[in-house]
Amino acid sequence: MVFHVGVGVQRNWISNQHVWVTGSAFDDEGVLRSGDSLITFFDGVDSEQAFEDALRRLNGFFSVIIGRNDMLLIAVDRVRSIPLFWSILDGDIWVSDDPYWLADESRVDGTCDVIRAEFALVGYVTCSDTLHSRVSQVQAGELVVFTCQDSAVRVQPIQYFRFYHVHD
Repeated sequence: MVFHVGVGVQRNWISNQHVWVTGSAFDDEGVLRSGDSLITFFDGVDSEQAFEDALRRLNGFFSVIIGRNDMLLIAVDRVRSIPLFWSILDGDIWVSDDPYWLADESRVDGTCDVIRAEFALVGYVTCSDTLHSRVSQVQAGELVVFTCQDSAVRVQPIQYFRFYHVHD
């Protein structure tokens, strides 16, 4: 599986061999993690369940990308304070904090009349859609798992956090 990460356009990212992070968050023990300590927090993640468990233990403003040999994991915090975007082009996975970069990389005019109409009516697009049909976004409180299956990329979004308002 081939993936391309193009980050740092909108924010300062740091990375090691297979983890990219930006932002900061408190873990479940009240420790503030940012920079190298946030990388260390995610460095041992080697499965989607471990990733989901790690994300549930954090509260803050961050985005994270983890690339392993056979899997790519990406996520944003509970409110999507630092957006991430992704695209699949010619079987490769592209991830960035800049949707314009991904749209340029696609080299295709990917506007969709339905999405443009939705944006014109409500002022935003819903779900993982963007104004470019070849570019998707990670939703608030969501992680996305990319795996290769029978030479095709499988995309699995998982909602790790949902906000429920309870009115007394």
